[in-house]
Amino acid sequence: MKQLEGIYQKRAEDVLACIHNIGPVSEAEQIHRLRVSIKKLRAVIRFLEATAPGAFVFPDRDLFTKIFKRSGELREIQLNKQLALIFRYSATSAKAYLYYLKEREQVAWEAFQRSLNRFPESDLLKLEKKTEKVLMHLSSAKLYTLGKQYAHSEVEVVLTLLKKKLSVRRTHRIRRVLKRTEPILLICKQAKPGKNTRLLIKRIRSLNTLLGNWHDKTVFISSLHRFIKHRKPANPRPLLKWAEFVSNRADADFKEIKARLREFAAQI
Repeated sequence: MKQLEGIYQKRAEDVLACIHNIGPVSEAEQIHRLRVSIKKLRAVIRFLEATAPGAFVFPDRDLFTKIFKRSGELREIQLNKQLALIFRYSATSAKAYLYYLKEREQVAWEAFQRSLNRFPESDLLKLEKKTEKVLMHLSSAKLYTLGKQYAHSEVEVVLTLLKKKLSVRRTHRIRRVLKRTEPILLICKQAKPGKNTRLLIKRIRSLNTLLGNWHDKTVFISSLHRFIKHRKPANPRPLLKWAEFVSNRADADFKEIKARLREFAAQI
């Protein structure tokens, strides 16, 4: 099935291109692109495993776990540096916190480089034949049907979670489900373009942006509290005020998320 073959190949090539483009110094955008490319490929792989149970088993844990974990640790630090400048509350506090992040970034960068050097590129390339075997008998119509069924099952997970009170933990889970659903809907769109699919992609993409912005703030707040705990500054009050300032922004995001998710549930 050329539609999904091409998507798989493109995602795999994107991962390898991101790996090869990593330079000798830590750059936030490169790490971000690598993680996004891995997430998109994982979504396609998860769909393949669900589409052909037993026929396609992907060694995901062995292949991606280390590099994804290490890049995530590095990405979190880089993001916190960016947010520290955006939400700067106190020049003195920001300076001390940024120095702390710089130290952590160097350690995380070295750990990431080790995982990068050990990444088994050949294993990723060997999977092409597996995908061809699974997909060779799928028509565009069948691919579309399977993709829609899979995406709708993921949306059902979200709707089930929304039936109960929306906690922070539940919201994080919804964020993960929606992030892995969008790439599958893009497969459906390529197999059979349609207004309903485009509209669902647009709604999910908008939610993913809002959820991502909220999540970034919660990570930043946790990082500030870790800094206070481990470095024990003589006067933590400005830092606690800074955390409270960003927390208020995150709370506003969360309020909007709840309203938007209610709208999403009503539109499905």
